[in-house]
Amino acid sequence: QSTWGYLTRSSSLRQPDRPLSLFSKRSLSGALLRSSSMAPVVVSSTLPSTVAPRPVRLHKLTSSLYDDLQSTLEAKKVLRKFWSQFWDMCRYLVFLGVFTAVVLGTRDSIYSFRFNDAVKDFILNEEFPEREILKNFYDIRRYTHFWEWTETVFLPQLFKNTGGFGASYIYEQNLLLGALRLRQGRVKPGSNCRPMAPFDRIFTDQQCWPQYTVGSSDISKAPYGPNGTFVYRTSVQLGSGPQIARLQVYDGGGYAEDFPLWQNLNDHIEHLRYLRENEWIDLATRVVFMDFTIYNANLNLFQVSQVAFEFMPSGGIFPSATFRTARLIKYTRGIDGTTQFFLEILLAMMVLGYFLEELIELYNAGLWDFLRNGWNLMDFINMILFIAAGAVRAAVMQKLSDMQLDPAEAIVSGRFYNFQTISILNTSELNLLATNALLLWFKVYKYASFLPSFAMVTATIARSVRNAFGFVAIVILVLFGFSQSGVLLWGNDLDSFRTFIDSFLTLLRLLLGDFDYVSMKYSNRVIGPMYFVSFLVTVNFIMLNMFLAILDEAYQDVQLETESQNKMTIVDIVRSWLLRKRSAVAKIRMRLESAVNNENFVRSADANQDHVLDMDELRFIFDRYKDIAESAMGIHSAEELMAQFDVDNNNLLDAREQERLLNELEKWSAAAEAERRALVLSQDVNTAIQHQPHTHGAHVSSANAQFVSGVKVDLAMYFKHLSDMEKQIAKVCAALGIAPII
Repeated sequence: QSTWGYLTRSSSLRQPDRPLSLFSKRSLSGALLRSSSMAPVVVSSTLPSTVAPRPVRLHKLTSSLYDDLQSTLEAKKVLRKFWSQFWDMCRYLVFLGVFTAVVLGTRDSIYSFRFNDAVKDFILNEEFPEREILKNFYDIRRYTHFWEWTETVFLPQLFKNTGGFGASYIYEQNLLLGALRLRQGRVKPGSNCRPMAPFDRIFTDQQCWPQYTVGSSDISKAPYGPNGTFVYRTSVQLGSGPQIARLQVYDGGGYAEDFPLWQNLNDHIEHLRYLRENEWIDLATRVVFMDFTIYNANLNLFQVSQVAFEFMPSGGIFPSATFRTARLIKYTRGIDGTTQFFLEILLAMMVLGYFLEELIELYNAGLWDFLRNGWNLMDFINMILFIAAGAVRAAVMQKLSDMQLDPAEAIVSGRFYNFQTISILNTSELNLLATNALLLWFKVYKYASFLPSFAMVTATIARSVRNAFGFVAIVILVLFGFSQSGVLLWGNDLDSFRTFIDSFLTLLRLLLGDFDYVSMKYSNRVIGPMYFVSFLVTVNFIMLNMFLAILDEAYQDVQLETESQNKMTIVDIVRSWLLRKRSAVAKIRMRLESAVNNENFVRSADANQDHVLDMDELRFIFDRYKDIAESAMGIHSAEELMAQFDVDNNNLLDAREQERLLNELEKWSAAAEAERRALVLSQDVNTAIQHQPHTHGAHVSSANAQFVSGVKVDLAMYFKHLSDMEKQIAKVCAALGIAPII
């Protein structure tokens, strides 16, 4: 009976919970119709009556084939998506590698820090000479300390000849690039400073010196000193912008004094003593900046240095220093400079490519849908940061070009090179790139989402965002309350609580276990311990654990959702592929072992070692392979075995006849394995075969197995053809504006 008859009769027996779609029916029927042209399958009449009817078995076969097709299609979809995401990730990792090489290539990975640290130690940690109590830069608190440190420590460190290339070379080989500049910011008394009653009886308006405020009228710009020697110069004249010291911001103008390179150390000391004798600094002084720049030719590194002394209205001096090491000349001679240049060009091209992709996606999706995707928003921020960093880099290169560096001319003319603006711009570029680096590495989760572990993390974060935002807002409000309380309790005594921002950051450190409980306790013995315990219980024990609970709930929800969907992932496909390969290797190993065992067994059966097998030795072999011989070949005795393989009829099996026996044993084993695989296709058939007696119909089961394999191949091929047809029909229907019929 034809295969089409099997299908038509089995269609009414399909289980109601597993209906065939119109498309799957057509695919299956087409494949089976095609296979009907094959030779008809003859089922052995020796099968017992316990075997299920053919329609039932065919129904189970079609159900199995349908499941196989669905699984194959899903695997193909997963693989297509995987390869698309995999190549996107590879491209992104290449981009990330180029970005890393570019940003790290602008600094010396070994000596940038060492160079900076050595100069800081050279300037800041050098002690005052001829003192019983050791003092250094950080111990400066009075006017006398300022003058003594500048005269006995600072100027000698910069201008003393210590060997090497001579004077004005730090550590004997680092060039002091241009003159040293001291710049002072001053205020004028009585403008916005009035003593309060009753202290106005003691302090006059001219004895009230206000705080320094950028842009206010309190800043003094009038000449002072002997015959008005000390003259104010604007920020434009000095070529400097606003400066940030440790306590506040100061204007770029001021009263400047330069110490040129063409003068020696004694000349500089005489100049400093002149300033001291004529009270260059006094009660009106609010800040003194000392600016100088060092260049190391061995490493092509600049160090832009600024030492600041803030003369506080409360009295005393607060010293601070900033040292920034940078490679301002990016493209040096040689392979390193050329490589850096081409890597930056490549990075710019890749950024441009990603930027165009974002514009195309924005155009296709629309602004609102584009911004609703968090990854798109992050991509957009990345592009903005890259553009900003490029603009800042261009500004640095332009200002460096406008400076027209000429160290030899600076030695003769005493010119001062102001690198502060360039240094601030270079630091801004590094800040932009550092922010971008953080976002770029985080975006690896986006491109690795085809891996279940990465997808689980991103899905958990996305699921918990809504609840986490509200909770974080509550925590911030609680921290604000504790921060304000900390400022009121310890703002006048502890440095970590002196401002609201410092107090807030101190509490964040306390969350990580970094706190100074002893200072808090001794500064406020009553409220201090209560504050500490209440913060610990409220934030650490309650708030933090609630936040972890929100993340845990989101993770559990995502995990349950993933398990319920039971979607096939690339990990499942790889695991299945590895199992198949492992099984194939095991089968090959078993086959080789079986072949060796068979050969060894046949050889060992030759008891008298005459290299031929007689009837008694053949009976020994037959007893081992009796089941295979009876079921596969219908041979029931050693005599029948001898008659089949004894070609010359001498009742002995020589070497050639033994080789034929070995080959037949291998064929019988392979046929038995094929029969076993064919019978696994149906549970009913499998059960029936397990109970049927041994017959000599192995060729029938082999034919069944070949037929089923052919059907599977045909179904896969037809499904592919019909899938392509479906896509074409969908395109035509979309063009005509009608709904697809399939």
